[in-house]
Formats: sequence, structure tokens, C-alpha cells
Amino acid sequence: MTIETLFAQERTLCRVGAISRKRILQEISDSLASDSIVADVLFDGLMGRERLGSTGLGEGVAVPHCRAAVPNILICLATTLSPIDHEASDGEPVDIFVALVVPNEEHEAHLNALSQVTRVLSSAPNRATLRACDSRSALHSSMCGMLRQ
Repeated sequence: MTIETLFAQERTLCRVGAISRKRILQEISDSLASDSIVADVLFDGLMGRERLGSTGLGEGVAVPHCRAAVPNILICLATTLSPIDHEASDGEPVDIFVALVVPNEEHEAHLNALSQVTRVLSSAPNRATLRACDSRSALHSSMCGMLRQ
């Protein structure tokens, strides 16, 4: 299974109105939750990782991630209407979030997913394309195309 196949359109959030790190992580957790995976557990995992150090990479991008008792990798792509203070390494607010929740025992998959996502998001043209998307389907399609490159 490639990382591109893990990006589900229903887990893509375009121009979310969240105004804080806590709120965007709650929105992401709600998006990733299912009948068997509780949003609060995901939120606690993502917030716990943030307490260790911000996952803000700079250039308006953050990759919140954690490990949890999930059956497979869960990914949520979100953009916000307005950038959010996320204590990124460059001090700039964040408006592109790619959250990863990885099964506890999947160490290599975790690193591989992080690597692929950061490769895509390190490109200024890719970030500009994602920011220009005005619908869930456009955002999802754009990210999947970037991951195929």
C-alpha cells in the first residue's frame, strides 16, 4: 500500500476555520475517528506529541503525528482559512497540516510516511498549489498528484 492510497478524500479538510493548535488538532482527530477509533484517543496522542516539541516544520507547514493502537496508518490533510500559531521552527504560523497516526509497531512505515509527506511539502510550488485549493476534492486531488511525482 502506497501513502497515496492512504489519503482519503473524507479525511481531507479544506479551509477549516480553526484558530488554535488545539482546535485544528481536534478537527483532525474528529476526521480520523471511526466506529472503532475514538477521536479523544487520537487527539490525546497528537497533543502528547506536540508537548514533546512542535511538529511545525516551517514555511507554514506542520506534520502532527503519533503512534496509537490503530490497524493501519491514518492520514488527514487540512488547510486553514487563516494561519495558526503552531510554534514552528521558523516562528511563522501554519496553514497546511498533514497529520499521521501510525500503528504502534510500524516504525519503518512511520518514518517512510513522514519522509514522503515532508518531501512533497518542502516544495514552495506544492505549498502554493495546496493553499490555492478551494474545495476538498481539489485539495485531495492535488496532494495525491504530488505524492505520485
